[in-house]
Amino acid sequence: MCRVVWRPDITFMEAGSSHGLTKYIDWFAQKFPREKSPLVPEIWIRVAVALDLRLHKTPNARVLLLSERDDARRPFLGVLRAMSPLRRFDIFTQATFTNGNLWGIENSSVELKTEITNQSILQDQI
Repeated sequence: MCRVVWRPDITFMEAGSSHGLTKYIDWFAQKFPREKSPLVPEIWIRVAVALDLRLHKTPNARVLLLSERDDARRPFLGVLRAMSPLRRFDIFTQATFTNGNLWGIENSSVELKTEITNQSILQDQI
């Protein structure tokens, strides 16, 4: 048995409000409550779903999340299937600006358990 979920093609959507995108994001947010917790704002789930739609077309993309919160990666890595062979990214980096430099944690799709913490991220890596 196979189940197919319709995904709107985000590359053909015009800028601004989209009924199809809103409907899909609402469905996803209700269908996958396991990513929710009292500490994770729902808006993060919604942004992660929109990012998932974009990365569905380019699963080898590099993602940069600018956030100081330690728990900010969790909903994004969950929605982007970080632990699955069908993950939606090549490299996921959470970073902050400190003294004019980008510092953060990088997760690659090859070695997801390897994290580089509080390391300077070079501009050519982004």
